[in-house]
Amino acid sequence: MFSCVAKVLRRQNAYTYTEFCKVVAASYTPPIQMEEVTYVLNVKEWMSPHLAGAFGQHSKPLWFQFLKSEEKCLMRYKMWHNDPWEPREAGGLECFKSTPDVSVIPEWVVPCMDRTDIPFLMRDIPHKYGGRLPYNSYQNWKEYLESVKRLGTVPPTPTEWSFMHLVNTLDTREDTAEAPELEGLPGIRERIEITCPVITIGCQGKSASVSGTIEEVSDSSSVRIGMLAAVNLDDSTARPYIGEIVNTQENDVDIHWFRGSYSGEWRPWNCGSGRNVMPYTSKVVTESLILWGFHLTPGKKLPQKIVNNLKDEYAKIDEHM
Repeated sequence: MFSCVAKVLRRQNAYTYTEFCKVVAASYTPPIQMEEVTYVLNVKEWMSPHLAGAFGQHSKPLWFQFLKSEEKCLMRYKMWHNDPWEPREAGGLECFKSTPDVSVIPEWVVPCMDRTDIPFLMRDIPHKYGGRLPYNSYQNWKEYLESVKRLGTVPPTPTEWSFMHLVNTLDTREDTAEAPELEGLPGIRERIEITCPVITIGCQGKSASVSGTIEEVSDSSSVRIGMLAAVNLDDSTARPYIGEIVNTQENDVDIHWFRGSYSGEWRPWNCGSGRNVMPYTSKVVTESLILWGFHLTPGKKLPQKIVNNLKDEYAKIDEHM
């Protein structure tokens, strides 16, 4: 998809956002229509109280299917188009514990302007690129960055939204056609070497082999890439130490650290700025893991049970120091 845009940009400069939109639209045949998204409704927060539990490993599979069965929304998934749907032993994972009220309109998503260092960009663009930008383009950037500041103030909640219109336009027919085998797909699969993880929704899909909580599994062989893990480090003042396992070796693992607290939200910890942003990772010995395989709540917080387990485990460690 993006390679089409890259080919055009190699032949044609786009100094401003407006020019970039024109390039993107003209990169496809027939040309596509570009739309700028300013504000979006916070459907995630609107839906979260009704979910059957925290979703885990759902960013990895490539195919999803949602079914309506006995007034329940069920989800199935698979990695490749000709793989069998998972889970095989059930109709699917139940997505909701209750039905959201569609008459309640969500609030707008409030942009996180803290991550957009506007003053830095206004200094960086003229300093690094000012000599290569046409004067009109430089002025356009200043006006554009000034307009971005205003995104921090959201408009009033709308009086209607398009959810019901979307429901009425859905095609409810079941697709029973068999997926054809695509040419060259086996070779692609071998190069990518991605295995389909087990998706969990709350307790659904979990087993002792993948849940990795203290009560269920104490063997570190159950540690898997993509799991969240709590770590014991020498510095006890910044506990708890939480991160995602991004690589495993025989005796150690690579952790992408998260920032947060026992009672607050947890977010991936990245370092650098602009195009140089990289995940903050460290290598730790597997023996330093004290809890793994748990999930954050929809609000990106630690479940209270996990908080209690962590405090107990850290206390046990301190008693033996």
